[in-house]
Amino acid sequence: MPRLLPRLLKWLECNPPSRPDFRGPLAKRRRKILSLWKPIPSPDELNKSLILNNRQESFLLEGDEIIVKQNALTRHKSLPPVVKLQKNQEGQTIDRDAPREMSEPEKQWWSSPYLRMLSSPVRSCISSNRHLPTDFLIRLTAVCMPRNNATTRITTILVPSGILHPRFASRQQRLVYYVTCWKEALKETLSRGDYKKPIHNINVHRLLLDQISSQLRQRVLQELEMLALRLKAAPRTLCEDVVIRRLTRSEWTTMKTTGHVPWEGAVCVLIVPPVNKDPVTKQRPLPNYEDVPPEVSECNVETARPLPPLPLLSTMYPAQEPSYEEPLEFLQDTHLPHSRVPVYNGLALFPSRPQRSALHKKLCEVLDIENRVRWKQKMRSDERLHNEKPSHAFVVFSSRKTVTRADTVPLAIALWRIRMWEGSGWGDCDWLTHRSPGNDLAL
Repeated sequence: MPRLLPRLLKWLECNPPSRPDFRGPLAKRRRKILSLWKPIPSPDELNKSLILNNRQESFLLEGDEIIVKQNALTRHKSLPPVVKLQKNQEGQTIDRDAPREMSEPEKQWWSSPYLRMLSSPVRSCISSNRHLPTDFLIRLTAVCMPRNNATTRITTILVPSGILHPRFASRQQRLVYYVTCWKEALKETLSRGDYKKPIHNINVHRLLLDQISSQLRQRVLQELEMLALRLKAAPRTLCEDVVIRRLTRSEWTTMKTTGHVPWEGAVCVLIVPPVNKDPVTKQRPLPNYEDVPPEVSECNVETARPLPPLPLLSTMYPAQEPSYEEPLEFLQDTHLPHSRVPVYNGLALFPSRPQRSALHKKLCEVLDIENRVRWKQKMRSDERLHNEKPSHAFVVFSSRKTVTRADTVPLAIALWRIRMWEGSGWGDCDWLTHRSPGNDLAL
């Protein structure tokens, strides 16, 4: 009370009862420190300052910072580099630290979607109890549903969180679970009931898997929209770096014949033809941009024969033509493995017709922005490509040059997460569905 009463009296002086407006608390909000980095002396400089020939007393009696202030010599990380340093940031100092631009090797590493996924924060999976980067995991959270009346029991359900882009949906900061980004791993987790250990009365709705599948595909549409905004705001001087374009029919035939992707910097290829018209209404389905799971039967048209099975979601094509015909033994192989480029089939990637229509529309919008900018700058790279008929294949590029203009890595990561969710890319990883000994709960 002796410490509280003076503060209360001071607050009442600033906020008398007659004033209807609130003047705010007395404590000032501290500014968040952006960087903890500070220059510290090198070991040689410390030795010179501590070991002196003419020292009359021990350095322990001088109150040196090494003894009194041990945190003064703690090393901290500097600010992360940026892709492009703005003119107003040159020579600027932020908390004794200066921002810097990425070097050429750092830009090349930043343009790789696989290195970007591996550099995401590490979390523990409740299915396997293994630590993985968050781009390889699905984030789930427990949400309390609103009650109809006071006598109704509170219902807690498990919903996905953090899958959508932060601009369109905020992440819920509650009890969080992380599960491997694989449909079978999540099914195994739900069957074992590992999610019920912190909250025993938590429920799972029957459309959880469909909801995650829909949100993963919705994230691709959101990344295409963000890519369109980045292309509109990109400087005109960087238009020579192509971000996305259509393949001609001859290029598409050559790629299928040779079995490799010969374009430098290609990060993925999307085969997305326009959705066929409905045989009854003679209309194409309207694009669906909502994150709700699509209905099981979107078209009530009765077909005379059953639909064929869906093709493979993706196929990995080598980026270069192999220089040897047969693979050698693993221990005797002196060749480095060639990088591979995923080729996604739009029919299996987006089985829902309205969502596939939205994907085709977003790709065309991004392509129109790219072509419009290059046309204004009169930088048509090859007249032969414009004279030939285009195919339904879109190639996306990501390199140290394109990342300066528009970052396509988030789009490639969103596509790769759909591939992982459907079971591709994991190989014979039995540990993903079998829990290893360790902590009982991994949050």
